[in-house]
Amino acid sequence: MKLIIIVSALLLIAGCNGIWEKGSAFEDVNTSEFVRELKSVEKINYEPVRITVDNLNEGKELLLSEVIDSVWYIKLDNSTSALLGDIDRIAFTDSHIFILDRYKTKSIKKFDLEGNYITDIGSQGRGPGEFIEPTDFVCIDNKIIVYDQFTHRLLHFNIDGTLIDVQRVPFSFNTFFAFNENEFVFQCFDSDNVHFPEILGYSLIWSDSTFNIKYRGIFTPHEKYIPRLNRGLVHSNDELLFVKPYSDTLYQVKQNGIFIPKYFIDFKQYTMPENEKKSLNNQSNFAYLSDCFLTDNFFYFNLSYKNRVFHFFHSENDDKLSYFHVQLNDVSPLLRFLNIISGKKENILIGYNYSHTIYEIYKKIEEANHLELLDKYRDFKDVKFNDNLVLTFYKLK
Repeated sequence: MKLIIIVSALLLIAGCNGIWEKGSAFEDVNTSEFVRELKSVEKINYEPVRITVDNLNEGKELLLSEVIDSVWYIKLDNSTSALLGDIDRIAFTDSHIFILDRYKTKSIKKFDLEGNYITDIGSQGRGPGEFIEPTDFVCIDNKIIVYDQFTHRLLHFNIDGTLIDVQRVPFSFNTFFAFNENEFVFQCFDSDNVHFPEILGYSLIWSDSTFNIKYRGIFTPHEKYIPRLNRGLVHSNDELLFVKPYSDTLYQVKQNGIFIPKYFIDFKQYTMPENEKKSLNNQSNFAYLSDCFLTDNFFYFNLSYKNRVFHFFHSENDDKLSYFHVQLNDVSPLLRFLNIISGKKENILIGYNYSHTIYEIYKKIEEANHLELLDKYRDFKDVKFNDNLVLTFYKLK
């Protein structure tokens, strides 16, 4: 019985890292067809902004009014087809919102700017134009490109959700971005792509729309660890950002194989030693970056330490660093600072709140007969426990 359990665990780990599937998925790939003029690139010699994280207070509290000016929201449609479990990526156009829920509903949903549901982009399945999992997506030139890591395909849809094209991808990746219709960058995990030695060990690769790889960057030799996943490539405030798992550096990624160190986080005594990166046993005892987003004047990031999440706000104007583990929400008690998924101009961070959290807090406000808050949040009077997510917008000071 123990042998069966061990083998099952090894198969699960290998499957998560894409090793076992590669023999069949990529066995007919002739890698030389995709590396005609491949160049390795080095990051530009640029001095990043240095931020020091020292003497972490595990119970650190912060009044949100110290960093947040105001909060507003969009209640997403509650129709059955519109319901989401989580948000893994969000994209805004002039008239629509596209939301990826990768794991729970395995869908990409299209809403208008008031939160009304319009349609799904693609559907789950194994047939033509369907995906097993919508791993990532981008919006480019009135087109939605969806990646399914389980079938190694890019599915191209028009803005209304009609399938246009399907492409098989000759390598494995986690997230991607399109600068335009013919310039892409892909984020790979270092130990993936054992079938493709030309890019094995590289975190970023740049290619055209036919997967002709032009550049490769951020090489990590001989690291075979199971990374704690981050969001990989993040498009924030019109900049493309990348944080490698376990890294202390945030890069700005550009076209033509250019990546620039933008921020360096000095974790001091909380820095994870190299030997700990190969095992999950003690990693929670060290700090590591999770999510990073930019606004016009702020760099927001969160980190994990001892299984706690700490939120940091670095002001570009005065180099001030504020942070908290426990939020004292004196700005919007009903809409908490949760699940940050994007940053944009005008110093706005975007997150979301669960309806059950709103429901429970509203009931407490009702029980306390807090008339001012009941009037302020009257739009949430009829929110039910199982309603859809609420997009929440935080204006930073």
